[in-house]
Amino acid sequence: MNFCQNEERVKRGWLILGGLLAAVASSTAQTVVNVNSAASSIPNNTNLPNGATVIVEDGGSIGLNVSLVNGILRVEGGAVASAADSFSDGFSNSNNEVILTGGIVGDYFQLMSGTELTVAGGSVRSFGVFPGSEAAIFSGAITRFPDILDGGVVNFYGGDINAVRVFNGGEAHFFGSEFALNGVPITGLIRNEAFEVDTRNVTLTGTLSDGSPFETDLNTSFGAFLSSNPDGAASGATVTVTEVTGEVSSPNSARLDAEVEFTSAQAGSIRVLSVSNRIYRLRRTTDLTTAGAIIDVQTGNGSELVFSFDDSSSTSPRAFFIVEEVSND
Repeated sequence: MNFCQNEERVKRGWLILGGLLAAVASSTAQTVVNVNSAASSIPNNTNLPNGATVIVEDGGSIGLNVSLVNGILRVEGGAVASAADSFSDGFSNSNNEVILTGGIVGDYFQLMSGTELTVAGGSVRSFGVFPGSEAAIFSGAITRFPDILDGGVVNFYGGDINAVRVFNGGEAHFFGSEFALNGVPITGLIRNEAFEVDTRNVTLTGTLSDGSPFETDLNTSFGAFLSSNPDGAASGATVTVTEVTGEVSSPNSARLDAEVEFTSAQAGSIRVLSVSNRIYRLRRTTDLTTAGAIIDVQTGNGSELVFSFDDSSSTSPRAFFIVEEVSND
């Protein structure tokens, strides 16, 4: 993503677990479950330890009808409930912090009350956003659709989105540009202010803030929860579009190559390849809607820079650490 700020060109890499964004969740979890091989894979019908941090990597998998409560789920590779074909087969999250940056998540991924999902890579076939839960989609793929139920919220910033279903009381918020209904541009948009789309039985299109095009039908006859009909928005659903400030995408934009290594659930380091004489800044934010405070600045040397972060003393429920590259040309 490219953002123009104060006549500087900024390339912001959302460094999530070795890909794009280092996300740190505050937690008192004492149990770490590493799922990175066939031997460590989680079988069907398992209740994971309450408050555990579960890390799924290539080679590992989680079976069907598995649940986690009050914990952290990081899916960096492997598979989670990939063969699910019924609601009871899906993975159930309650009061969890979920970060998806790789791997494959199957149908019926359930975000129960108190769960927050960040998708910045990998793919999830479908997920249900229940009352009191929220999701933010930055990249990766939603290969079927999310079900956004009464009291659930999803913010779409990027990624490959095929369809969206919003029930009465659910909220879907799209951030980007070039929004249109049935091909007719939406007028009257004010940058960085949400515009509610209350028209139904039309097709909403646009370009998300990462440059990905999207299209979803806002028809009101998409069926009941658990039906297979894609696309829809109930008359009592909230759908908004927000035109973001600055250049949201360009052919020259590039993500920073980065590696993130966690030494604990809330501390670690971010390694990023640098360009000589450019400035690199580490920022911390808690909600991803603001740039965040600058906590470290380094000058590029043409090779690798290392930024350390430690959020163990924070009481915030979560935090995001962002490395940005700044040049004055």
